[in-house]
Amino acid sequence: MWNESRRTTRWALPLCFTASLLARTAQGQAQVETKLNQQLHRLDLGVSVIEVVTGNTSGTSYANSTPKPAEAQTLNTDATNGTGGLVQLRYTKSPLLGAEFNYSFARYTTNFNPASPSNGLCSVTNRPPCVVVPGGVQANANEATVGYVAHGPELTSFGLKPFGAVGAGSTVFTPTLNGGGQGFYKQARLTYYYALGVEAPLLTSHFGLRAQFRQSFYLLPDFTANFLTIKQRTSSLEPSFGFYLHY
Repeated sequence: MWNESRRTTRWALPLCFTASLLARTAQGQAQVETKLNQQLHRLDLGVSVIEVVTGNTSGTSYANSTPKPAEAQTLNTDATNGTGGLVQLRYTKSPLLGAEFNYSFARYTTNFNPASPSNGLCSVTNRPPCVVVPGGVQANANEATVGYVAHGPELTSFGLKPFGAVGAGSTVFTPTLNGGGQGFYKQARLTYYYALGVEAPLLTSHFGLRAQFRQSFYLLPDFTANFLTIKQRTSSLEPSFGFYLHY
């Protein structure tokens, strides 16, 4: 009996140790998985359609002055409205603490119009229109920005939740290969933005709708052409509507 008990003990101890080790390993894996799920649950991916409405500006270009002020010309600019897309990746730790990465793209045309036809570039006989670049400069605008996001309390029983965001980054203006973009070069501009909007889950907590109003601010691009340089800031209004996917 004593020998039988000793043999049982020799087998029981390793088995207990192995079981304990497996239990700790499983517990550790569960904790890692829980932490990973917790981080993933804070992420969402949004895709929206945006309408880009760029404001008009006016400024003086001194490209022809050496340094004769009389040769300076005042340019008025306006841009055609463009439609594009907005992709957002958000991380929300708490309602008042979140971050987002934005990538947007749109295409529109910027027209540069002399305020006076007596600058040698235009004559009275060809007004209107009288433009510096016939057809305007057609370009693709690609924005990459990061920002801070805060969410407010739910407004209705449907889970409608307001949010606001501010941030900065860069917008790259790339003239198109055809049309009015020929002969000009791409240019990056420092960009600031803010956004106000609402979002709400649709049928499930993993899918929802998002509507927002964004406005971005940047120095008007001149596409490295000194006769278009007026060094004036402008802004784009960007209402958007789309959906988001939540882990």
